[in-house]
Amino acid sequence: MRYQYFSAGNEVRLFEAYADSNGWERHVDRFLENYADEFLIIFEASQMFAYGRVSQKLKEKIKGFGLSYLNELGEV
Repeated sequence: MRYQYFSAGNEVRLFEAYADSNGWERHVDRFLENYADEFLIIFEASQMFAYGRVSQKLKEKIKGFGLSYLNELGEV
């Protein structure tokens, strides 16, 4: 799991990486239970992307977030 914040002017981007859908799902559960209210007071999400494979179970859990899904084409 990895979290990185990047900024340019007033824009902040958060990059999160998880080993797999299970790790991401555990994060979503903890985030919604403990941090979502406070986080969403500070940040306004405008675009969200999911890179690589995402389980159907996780897609159902996060469907309200409005993510765009991108499939991996390969690695260099």
